[in-house]
Amino acid sequence: MRALKSLKNLWMQRRNRCAAGIVLAMVSLVTIGAVNDAAVKEIPINEVNVYAGTEESTVLTTRKKTVGELLDEYGIVVNSYDNLNYMPSDALEEVDSLTLRRGIVFNIKTANGDIKASTTKATVGEALTEAGIHTEPDDEVIPSRDSLIGYDMTVSIAKIEIREETVSETIAYDTVKRETSELFIGEKKVKQEGSDGSKDVTYRITIKDGIEVAREAVSEQVTKEATDEIILVGTKNNVVNVKAASNGALSSRGEMRYKKKLNVTATAYDTSPEQNGGSTRSASGTPLKYGIIAVDPNVIPLGSRVYVESSDGGKSWVYGYAVAADKGGAIKGNRIDLCFESSSAASNFGRRSATIYVIE
Repeated sequence: MRALKSLKNLWMQRRNRCAAGIVLAMVSLVTIGAVNDAAVKEIPINEVNVYAGTEESTVLTTRKKTVGELLDEYGIVVNSYDNLNYMPSDALEEVDSLTLRRGIVFNIKTANGDIKASTTKATVGEALTEAGIHTEPDDEVIPSRDSLIGYDMTVSIAKIEIREETVSETIAYDTVKRETSELFIGEKKVKQEGSDGSKDVTYRITIKDGIEVAREAVSEQVTKEATDEIILVGTKNNVVNVKAASNGALSSRGEMRYKKKLNVTATAYDTSPEQNGGSTRSASGTPLKYGIIAVDPNVIPLGSRVYVESSDGGKSWVYGYAVAADKGGAIKGNRIDLCFESSSAASNFGRRSATIYVIE
């Protein structure tokens, strides 16, 4: 009986120890679970893509320790041109929330060279600012600053400088023609010489990348007035009284209308080959004779019909009607050479002042 009681006590002791172990094991499990639950973190993440027009937010649950480990855990790739508000090495315990802005690469072209840049912004202007590129309001940006930026887009920037410059310029004088009955038709006379004036002109100059591309006058001030040139133009009827020729040939009387009148110096030559380079023909190929004269073709065109008399209105002598059919090396400007049939007639004529009328 005593042995049975001892066995019962031993069993009770063992059962109590087992129950205490189970309780201790359960307490340990609860404690470990509480510790593990305390290591779980919930990190909000907001992903913005202005180019796709999307913005997504979610909460990531993790037991990782750094931002980089969290991103790897969820397979989130951050490219070099994206923008994340924390570094991959930052501890998650210091992170409240993550913001990931998706970006793109684009090109910047300047006079000093090309630049490869990235941005997370939507417009060209914002992208340049984010890339640290400063532009002045007058600078030329293509596409414009408010244009949407695009992947691999090229943005051209030209430095524009606006400046003003004042220069002195000439004011050209005007030529004014006035009719007068004191001159024959076809005759002109300068009554007043013209003289240029001057003015100070202020220009607005546009310089693009160091090169002037535009110049606009914005103001001017006259410093000296120009003086008009006044030319008198004849209206008097250009008619001359024709007299008989000196040798009696080609004589005619009455009035003759002409289109040009010149005061010239007249000399004489004869038809002999010795005076004409061995030829008896004029430069136009016609036989030399009285009524053929040599002229400067720049003054009187070859082939012109003319009338020649002394410069005193034909009172002293009259050569008469002739044809400008010859020319000579010494016949330049307002000079003519009259052909005579004989060397004595040519010699007697010598050198005289004359008036030649080019007939209409």
